[in-house]
Amino acid sequence: MSGKFFSNNHYDSSSIFEFKDLSASTKEVLSKVYSNLALLSVSCALGIIGNMFLGIGGKLTGFASLMCFLLFIGAGQKSPWRFPLLSLFVFLDGVSIGPLISLALEVDPSILIQALFATFGIFISFSYTALKSDKRHFLYLGGILGMSTLFILVCSILGMLGLASNFMFNIQLYVGLLVFCGYVIYDTQVMILQIEMGNKDDLAHAMNLFIDLLGVFVRILIILLKNAKDKKKD
Repeated sequence: MSGKFFSNNHYDSSSIFEFKDLSASTKEVLSKVYSNLALLSVSCALGIIGNMFLGIGGKLTGFASLMCFLLFIGAGQKSPWRFPLLSLFVFLDGVSIGPLISLALEVDPSILIQALFATFGIFISFSYTALKSDKRHFLYLGGILGMSTLFILVCSILGMLGLASNFMFNIQLYVGLLVFCGYVIYDTQVMILQIEMGNKDDLAHAMNLFIDLLGVFVRILIILLKNAKDKKKD
C-alpha cells in the first residue's frame, strides 16, 4: 500500500503532524490562536463554575456579554484591553450556560462527559482536516452556512414568539449542530487564508473558533438531554 503517509510499506506517524504547505510565520500565529483558544475554554469553565456554585449571573448577563463583545470588536488590535474583554465575554458565556450544565448533572452526569468528548472529537477532527488540506475548497461552504444560519435565526425568532412547533425546534437543533460543525472547518480555512494575507489577529481568530466550539457543545448537550428524557418517559 502506498500513499502520502507510507514509505516502503512502513507507516510514518510523524507525517500526521506535518503541515508542509503552511509557512513558518503562519504556524507561529496558529500556535498562538490555539493557545488562546485553550485559555478561553478555561475562562468559560470558570464562568460555568461561578454560576453553579457562586450564583453569578442574572438577567443582565446577556447584555454584559454583548457589550464585552462589541468593545472587543471596536478595540484596536494593539489595545491591552482586548484579551481581558474577550476573556470576560467568554466567562459570561459560561455563566449563561451554567443552568444547562446543572440540568445535565442533575439528569445524568455522564451526559456532560459524553458531550465534552463528542465536542472535542468533532472540533479536533474537523479543524485538523482543514489544516491538513492543501486545497481551500471548504471556503465554498460560506454561502451554505450563511443561509443555514439565517434559517436558524428565523426559527429562533418564531420560537420566542411562540409560533414554532416542537418539530421545528428539533429541526433547528440538528441543523444548528451541522452548521456549527461546518463552521469549524470553514473558519479554520478562513483563518489560514487571512493569516497568509497578513491578518495575524490571533485573538479574533481564537474568538471565532471558540464560538464554533461552544455552539457544537451546547447543541450536543441539549440533544443528549432530550434523548435521556425520552428514554425515561418510555
